[in-house]
Amino acid sequence: MAVTSTSPTPEGGGLRLPAGGRDRPAAAGGGFTLLEVLVAIFIFAIVVTTIFGSFNSVFSTGEDLQNDAARHEMARRCLDRMAVDLGQIHVAQRPAYAPPTAGDAADPFRVAGEGGDRGAGDAARLRFSSHAHVPLDGSSAAGIARIVYYSAQASDGGLVLRRSDRLDPAPDFEESSVDPILCENLRAVTWTFFDEAGEAHESWDSDAAETGFATPVALGVRIEIGDERQGWVFETRVALPVFREKS
Repeated sequence: MAVTSTSPTPEGGGLRLPAGGRDRPAAAGGGFTLLEVLVAIFIFAIVVTTIFGSFNSVFSTGEDLQNDAARHEMARRCLDRMAVDLGQIHVAQRPAYAPPTAGDAADPFRVAGEGGDRGAGDAARLRFSSHAHVPLDGSSAAGIARIVYYSAQASDGGLVLRRSDRLDPAPDFEESSVDPILCENLRAVTWTFFDEAGEAHESWDSDAAETGFATPVALGVRIEIGDERQGWVFETRVALPVFREKS
């Protein structure tokens, strides 16, 4: 029987590696390269910026809507107050009223007014008498009040519309910081006076010959308010329940 010889194994046992064989390196770990980390951070920053930008836009829009709603409510209340005052206007009728002559005192119940524009620096003023007196001292005093709507400078440099209300007899009108503010952020306020023929006039004085010593039969009010973003215009027209015809 033939005997097959084998090569001796190295000390310590084990199989001999084939000739020319090499050790296979261990598999690399599951980590990220620096470039991959930087790309991930960049993408995350873009997503976060977009999300926060959307939130800021939503919050800013909500605040703007609230401010716009507050301005609309303020203008509505202002026009409503004017409508109430004009709806209870008091007019001196003939023969109790006589056109003034030189040296005569002006009619305490006269209707007079002209508009004003902030840009032009003009002050608006409207005066008349009304039974819609609003006591500011909490009393129940009533009677015919001399009411004056006028534009005045606010503490921030803007314009406001104030309402003066003094029971007759009252001293000559003077602006006062205690007069209630009906409208803020005022840009312009104009009155339109309509005569018996329906013609419109920008100003009026019932003690003047130009108007025939008459009072208007209706009065239009146009208020423009706004801020640095935009402006709003509100209008109303009130038919006066009483008026004095031309002489």
